[in-house]
Amino acid sequence: MLLCASGADVAAARGAAEAVPAPVRVLDAAALPDSGAGLAAAGLAAPGEVWVIRPDAHAAAVLHDPGRAEIVAALRRALAWRRHRASPGSDPLEPPGGSRPVLARGGDPPEPPALSSVTGPWP
Repeated sequence: MLLCASGADVAAARGAAEAVPAPVRVLDAAALPDSGAGLAAAGLAAPGEVWVIRPDAHAAAVLHDPGRAEIVAALRRALAWRRHRASPGSDPLEPPGGSRPVLARGGDPPEPPALSSVTGPWP
């Protein structure tokens, strides 16, 4: 989810949300019944900020007056997509190898050892 505080570029947030192949909800705090005043009074979502909120409610990023490219980059980090060079004609926002997210630290996790290869008693 992208939480756009009062004064944030909501159009840039919506464009960034559409640029990644994952469901991203954009919430405009100015459209809330109190126009986001409650968030500001609590010290959250200062004017111009965009918050990237993961599904587990963790704040993955707080961006100050970001543009579309900065929001896309934050969404990519939250999705754990590593940077890659796009080949000519490919979509630079698509993760390498298709639409499956790639681990940020260099690829797929190793396969666990087969049970038959484990020998000896448990410690």
